[in-house]
Amino acid sequence: MVSLWLYRLKKIQGHVRNPFLYIQLGLILIACFFSQGHFHFDEHFQILEFLNFKLGNVESTQLPWEFAAQIRPWGQVFIYFIITKFLAFLNVTDPFTLPIFFRFATAGLAITALLLTIKFIQRKSPHQLFFPIILTLWFWPFLAARISSECFNGLLFYNCILFYLLQVSSLRSAKFVIFFVMLAAVWGRVQLAPSLLGFCLWAYFIERSLRGHLLLMLCAFMAATMLNLTIDFWGYNSWTLTPWNYFYQNLLAHRASNFGVSAWYSYFPWLITKSGNPIAGLAVLSALFFLWLRRPTSLVTWITLPFILLHMLIGHKELRFLFPMAFFIPIILLEVCGPLLKLKYAAGIASIFIALNLFTGLILALRPATPLIAIYKSMATRPTPAAKLYYFGGENPLRPGDLPISWYRTPNIQTINIKSIDEIPAPELSWVFTDRFLRGQELAQKHTCTKLSKSNFEFFYDLVPAKIMTKTRIFNLWECQVIGT
Repeated sequence: MVSLWLYRLKKIQGHVRNPFLYIQLGLILIACFFSQGHFHFDEHFQILEFLNFKLGNVESTQLPWEFAAQIRPWGQVFIYFIITKFLAFLNVTDPFTLPIFFRFATAGLAITALLLTIKFIQRKSPHQLFFPIILTLWFWPFLAARISSECFNGLLFYNCILFYLLQVSSLRSAKFVIFFVMLAAVWGRVQLAPSLLGFCLWAYFIERSLRGHLLLMLCAFMAATMLNLTIDFWGYNSWTLTPWNYFYQNLLAHRASNFGVSAWYSYFPWLITKSGNPIAGLAVLSALFFLWLRRPTSLVTWITLPFILLHMLIGHKELRFLFPMAFFIPIILLEVCGPLLKLKYAAGIASIFIALNLFTGLILALRPATPLIAIYKSMATRPTPAAKLYYFGGENPLRPGDLPISWYRTPNIQTINIKSIDEIPAPELSWVFTDRFLRGQELAQKHTCTKLSKSNFEFFYDLVPAKIMTKTRIFNLWECQVIGT
């Protein structure tokens, strides 16, 4: 069965000779190497630090509250644990190298999703402009390089939907695996449950393909539940039901609201202002509304609408919560934008859309997900750590979110929050963390210091107007041998 799937994927690739596919694949690979670090704290502390705990490098007391509450499933961490043990056998243990292989795991799912999407779209005989549009979506490389539960499990779920729609095999065993992986994805990211319910209702009542397979789906769901219960036992060393724990803590006990509450409609403007590509974000938002209003029987409507409605009702909102639905955007655009591509100026508008996507995608692929990664690399490569680390503005780089960074083996040194450079005493070997370009300039002017960290875009700073640079947040680590005015 697996060989059949691989054959179908190979067949899909043989049908596509669009250069934009290879451009997107190249951007995904670039992102795996350069989009380092975490987009959000959870991507680090609830994945890498959980893995660090299972490797015996940290105590459970150093983990976030989610560990004690037992709300995070261990399936994804278990996969990374196996990868880590295998790479350790090959003598690959560097904490900055290991996440590259973890990102490759997500990238593999993303590439599979691209190929399956192409196969699905080919069935619809779309306009020739459509392939360049969906093959250059700006967010794809960045999300493909994330090890967050939103992206990893979102891609698993999306691939399962596509495999089901494409009917890659009539074998019951193939459908069993699809249902099994689908439930595993929902277990790993319980917020996908409304989408799973929407899919089941659509497949049973509208497409009717699920009729006659309910028992098979139930058996697959039970098998996936038993496996995930076992893996969670491995993680917590006790039997627990992590989806229920998550539901209780964040919805019934309102634990999530402690991290901030936003208006019910916040996601809609965020898709434009925080997406990294406002024009494309507006186009996607418009297509989404059109789909819901004009295509009520579409599978994508049944998957995306309940998912977003649930997140609108939850007070605590973050754009990353919508990442699992981002992978459905190619199908959303297919259903909505097909007739528009026949208009007079469609080619020109599509060209602008593609150019903006490629530019934004390249920037996101080359930029680290967190600028702190350069700080950790600098600390790890210094033969002798400083005795103290001074930092500005209450933002401790060794304790982001007030949790210790242990995965990158950062030194255990004293950290001191300061408001002015003049607060640094003399003489001593010190590290100074500056969070603004202006503070870095001030430090270089007043003290004898060496900048240890470097950005991939440092060459670009001289081209930006000084007024903008003085207000720009740029993280740097300095080593100050002699401090004196």
